[in-house]
Amino acid sequence: MKESSFMKKIDTKKSTIISLIVLLCFGIGVLSTCNFTTSKSSKVTFNEVTTKIQKENRSLEETINASKKLLSSKDKPLDENLTVELKNEVSTAEKKKQVIPKIKKNKRHQ
Repeated sequence: MKESSFMKKIDTKKSTIISLIVLLCFGIGVLSTCNFTTSKSSKVTFNEVTTKIQKENRSLEETINASKKLLSSKDKPLDENLTVELKNEVSTAEKKKQVIPKIKKNKRHQ
């Protein structure tokens, strides 16, 4: 009788350990799936924002170029103060262009 009681304890310990290992593996699988989904979502959002910033930078660059063309023309402005104001605005606009950071490529989540 002692052996069967002892064997039951061993079987119970084995099944408990196996259950914990299975739960641990399941938890790791769920966490890695969540991480992959979050990473993918972040990349999509980053790409959308990058596209928007690039569009705004192109528009700003076109305006800056048109303003520089006006400033470099030999035509006399009606008001000299406007020329100074335009130069200041061009300088300010050039500083407002957004720099898009590079994303590190993670080989696991491409």
